[in-house]
Amino acid sequence: MCQNKSAKPNKVKKNSLGIFTKFDPIFLLFIVVAAWIFSQIILKDPRLISLFDKIGNIPDLLTLFPLFSSSLLIATWFLYRGKSVKSLNDIILFFSVSYALYLFLFDNKEFEKLNNLKDVVSNLFLFSAKIAILNCSIAKTIITLFEFIIERNKENVDRRVLLEEKQKTDDNKASSTTNKNGKEEKLEFNYKFEKSQGNKIEYEEVSILKYESILEKDSNLSVATPNTTNPNPPAELKATSSKKKLVVSLILISLTFFALPFLYSLFIHFHH
Repeated sequence: MCQNKSAKPNKVKKNSLGIFTKFDPIFLLFIVVAAWIFSQIILKDPRLISLFDKIGNIPDLLTLFPLFSSSLLIATWFLYRGKSVKSLNDIILFFSVSYALYLFLFDNKEFEKLNNLKDVVSNLFLFSAKIAILNCSIAKTIITLFEFIIERNKENVDRRVLLEEKQKTDDNKASSTTNKNGKEEKLEFNYKFEKSQGNKIEYEEVSILKYESILEKDSNLSVATPNTTNPNPPAELKATSSKKKLVVSLILISLTFFALPFLYSLFIHFHH
């Protein structure tokens, strides 16, 4: 029985890990496609213009939306996957900066090609590298914004928890009438006497009794037992569900950004 119980969580972890990683190629595909569409719109690719007659005449602002879509997908991938996406994005940026610094110091001719627009456009690898650096730079800004919001919320939650714990301890101190050992002390005073026939006191007794009673501890101070029926607390379930909704909404926004130049060209085509 113990082996079956221990095997079930392992299967759940493997299944969740498979679901978690199977969307990585989809994210990567859409990121590359959106960046490639942006590059082709800039280059005025005749194959793309033949499909959409008016796409060569769209405003400059709309040409940037496929790039924004790709960058937003990178940031959404970071929210979905974790900090490994941020590390990959940083590697691309730091490597490009290091390579540019190397050319600036040791190969000035090659460095001048990086700033020459004609050389950049004529060289497919150099042009793709420029697009990738620009894409990762915008994604870095969005990821930093997401991290700021996440850390800000965590700080507010931690501060709220600390204030609640402090309030509980203050309430316990104010309502407690016990000593350090958790015992309540009571004193009882008794006086007895006996009279003779002449109203003379023949017997007198004075006693002071001390009682100690151990009080039961508050239920809040009891040791918490692990919950085997529901391993995930409700707050954690709410956080995961809200995270899924956020990821889905960001994907829809990025796809909308990606489609804006084509929607504009179709609108102009049918309008005229």
